[in-house]
Amino acid sequence: MGPGSKIDSARDAFEIDRKALLHQVKVLLLTMHEAATELAMLAAENVFDKRVSAALKQRARTLRRASRKLDGIGDALSKAKFPKARRSRTRLRKRR
Repeated sequence: MGPGSKIDSARDAFEIDRKALLHQVKVLLLTMHEAATELAMLAAENVFDKRVSAALKQRARTLRRASRKLDGIGDALSKAKFPKARRSRTRLRKRR
């Protein structure tokens, strides 16, 4: 199939979606990192009582763990390739 084919259009749409999702993952990672840093700083300053400071510290750790998992998804997205076309079962049966 040449330029302008359905496969080219699907490949272009795949790349647009992949890049948009990758951008959103990066933005979310940045936001999570900033929030975790802020919570950890508030906990370290001991502005609040020990119970609240401990909860803030725990939430900061939870955000960091979640961001590591999300980072793995970002890595997978950055390496994702357009799936190769597969023959449909119907087409295979007709050839027999």
